[in-house]
Amino acid sequence: MSFKDRCWYTLRCCRCDSTESLPVSDQGVCWSGADWDTGAPFSRFETEWTGGGQMEPELARATCRDCGDRAEVVQCYPL
Repeated sequence: MSFKDRCWYTLRCCRCDSTESLPVSDQGVCWSGADWDTGAPFSRFETEWTGGGQMEPELARATCRDCGDRAEVVQCYPL
């Protein structure tokens, strides 16, 4: 039996008003544990992630590619 967890990350630059949303998923199965993505490939933001694999990844840094400002980050776990 497999399970799939997903967390959506929404990044927004307050200066440029640029916004982008992408999910990070766990494709693990019950008998072997978690298998999280190592991050998400944002095109409008430069990102650095920690974790992945057995641990849920965390967004360590996100900056706007257009202006270099730090992004505002919102995480959402769908019901």
